[in-house]
Amino acid sequence: MSTDNNTVISSTTPDGITILRLNRPQRRNAVDPATAQHLYSAILAFENDPHQKVCILTGMGDTFCAGADLHAVAQSKDKAPNTPHFQPPPPSGSPSIGPMGPSRLQPTKPIIGAVTGYAVAGGLELSLLCDIRVAEEDAVFGVFCRRWGVPLIDGGTVRLQAIVGLGRALDMVLTGRPVGAQEALAMGLANRVVAKGTAVDEAVALARQLLAFPQLCLKTDRESCYYSAYQARSFQDALRHEFEGGAGVLRTESVAGAARHPRTMAKNAEAIIATFAQRLTGQIATVTISRPSKLNSLNSTLLEKLTNTFHEIPKRYPDLLAVVLTGAGAKSFIGGADIAEMGSLESPAAARQFITRVHHACNSIRDCPVPVIGRVNGYALGAGLEVAASCDFRVASSNAVFGMPEVRIGVPSVVEAALLPGLIGWGRTRRFLLLGDNVSAAEALQWGLVEKVAEPEGLDEAVEGWIQRLEQNGPLAVRRQKALMRQWEQLGLDEGVKAGIPAFGQSFEIEGAEGVSEPSRLMKEFLAANEKSKASSKL
Repeated sequence: MSTDNNTVISSTTPDGITILRLNRPQRRNAVDPATAQHLYSAILAFENDPHQKVCILTGMGDTFCAGADLHAVAQSKDKAPNTPHFQPPPPSGSPSIGPMGPSRLQPTKPIIGAVTGYAVAGGLELSLLCDIRVAEEDAVFGVFCRRWGVPLIDGGTVRLQAIVGLGRALDMVLTGRPVGAQEALAMGLANRVVAKGTAVDEAVALARQLLAFPQLCLKTDRESCYYSAYQARSFQDALRHEFEGGAGVLRTESVAGAARHPRTMAKNAEAIIATFAQRLTGQIATVTISRPSKLNSLNSTLLEKLTNTFHEIPKRYPDLLAVVLTGAGAKSFIGGADIAEMGSLESPAAARQFITRVHHACNSIRDCPVPVIGRVNGYALGAGLEVAASCDFRVASSNAVFGMPEVRIGVPSVVEAALLPGLIGWGRTRRFLLLGDNVSAAEALQWGLVEKVAEPEGLDEAVEGWIQRLEQNGPLAVRRQKALMRQWEQLGLDEGVKAGIPAFGQSFEIEGAEGVSEPSRLMKEFLAANEKSKASSKL
């Protein structure tokens, strides 16, 4: 469905997601009085519909919202600010329309902002109405109305400082300077930064995560956060309010839900979680295997999800630089394949099907076009060690344990266990596979099974060091080098040597709008830096 005049397009999904799109792309989605009324009515309709649980607010085209339509204001016959949407909030605190429409409302359900392009002036204020802001990599936030003397009157000075802190809010409010997506992420103004053209899809995926949770509990905790931020008279008042709301949920949704669905929490805890961080030169993905109650052991469902994740991420993020693969919690990277599922396999065909899933998961990691860093945070046993061996680099926490215990439960180590001789030699591989021995992180480092060991609290810093090194290299060269090394694994020596010739030539193909190849650009930069260094040394 859509609202009157189509200046605000509203659509809903059967599972309870409302998507509202400002539809004035010719005016960069600037809001005139009619649009303000339509948007206000659309938010109220979402709020009052018991079947709709999460709202996504976005703009059509390449702009979220450029603020109030000053052109429409200038052309208005009645320039006095006495229209219904230009009145102060009523003293009673009852809902009222603001100049931008819904800016004075305090919705009781989550709203996710999918920020494409500019969210400035009143558009910034609309984005602040959202609980979570998913910003595309070229998004820009700012109090641009500072430039022409228009104040913030739609909650900007109220919400902004509560979200980013007073110091950062004053910086934005007083200077009116543009704040890019990465800076917005760093200051907490944006919660996610995603590739251009994907904000709405990512917001929908995030909304579906929220839909999976018990709604009364979610809404109660959300309301308590807002009460604490804007209404609490003291710390103790905030605690009292939190407890009173939470106690009601415990008596109803929590206890009843646990009684009706004793297995739901364990089931929902099984997931492959992919998150993304936009860096200066591209995206870094983190893939987390989340089944901590079972040491992140891999069943068929997780194996298929892991395979699909590694197939889809490079397609969705063409500027992908690297993937970090890890396990949830502090105890385990991957504790192996699910022994309970393997124990229930009833035929050789079923066994072959299961182990093929293990192979497909490992192979999807090896075929990923960018480097995959194994962040080994605990046990890496059986299939977990095979997954780790499929990564390009491995950094282990000092308490990590590696092993291939399959012979202890009556099966051989197969599929990507074949990678081990190339990493650690045949003698050590036999110790793993025939004796079922476990080794410590220190011994794994000595063997060459991992490239780095760090204390648990320093694991992320160790990963970051490698990512920074990768960022300094030509991204196309890194991809081509990995593809070539993948060929080397499959070819004999002579064929492998020859395979490098076309790969080298391909690297000099002209790329992008600059009209130069990556080697030409980087070599010029290197020579220029070298000349500059020589000149400096002569001074």
